[in-house]
Amino acid sequence: MLLKFNYGFDYLGFQYGWYRKELYRLPSKTGKNKYGLKKLNPITVGNTLGYRIKRQKISMVQLKQMTNTIAQVEITIIKENKDIPA
Repeated sequence: MLLKFNYGFDYLGFQYGWYRKELYRLPSKTGKNKYGLKKLNPITVGNTLGYRIKRQKISMVQLKQMTNTIAQVEITIIKENKDIPA
């Protein structure tokens, strides 16, 4: 499966991208640590939906203001297969 991210934002050294109206943390490296692709779960921020980003609660209104066009990022994900260990 191929994921193409065209819209997203940078926040405190990490890059985030939108795919089918869902937020993902894109793969990155800081210092000696490497972080892979991660789908973020929506949370309740006040009376609206939002996401927890770098331990901070950010509402959808704030995220829409931060979002802009990014260089297209393509990530290939191997679908689950009976031959691949879980």
